[in-house]
Amino acid sequence: MQRLVYEYSEGYVVDAETGEVVDRIYDYSPPRPRSDDSAVAENKKRVRVPGKGLGKLIKAYRRLVEYEKQGYIVDYEKALSNRMIKTLKHERSMKAEKYFAEKGLLDKLSKIVEDLDARGVTSGMSFRGRLAFAYIVYKLARGETPKYSDVRGIVSESTFRRIRSKARCFIQHAVEQP
Repeated sequence: MQRLVYEYSEGYVVDAETGEVVDRIYDYSPPRPRSDDSAVAENKKRVRVPGKGLGKLIKAYRRLVEYEKQGYIVDYEKALSNRMIKTLKHERSMKAEKYFAEKGLLDKLSKIVEDLDARGVTSGMSFRGRLAFAYIVYKLARGETPKYSDVRGIVSESTFRRIRSKARCFIQHAVEQP
């Protein structure tokens, strides 16, 4: 199945797998009536000529395809609109969301993640790592002992031990601060 990506700003239809330009996008709409010579200039701009942005576009698509091969879910619509925030989401992060939603904890953990992000505690962590960290903080705050079996499949055992240690330090520091 060939996945086509429409790049309206450059005027191309690109194959997402190979990064090749398959077709061009033409604007056949009638020009807006104007009383001055700017209407002529507007018509000249309607059909885009291949420019310098094509090479960057192809590289970007190839990079997104590589991310997809590594297990990321790519939101091509956001990537095309140059809003790269949250365009990539890993399958394991989606699995973590589903897991905590089934437990009924996703809303609570999302609020904890927002608070931890605002404090800068979870900077550099993946989304699933932040969820696991929030879960461990949640368990420690309730006086319970977090177990690796609770987050198996979301993070590795070594990551679990590392974030559990960091969560214990965070809880201890939070208790010491008034």
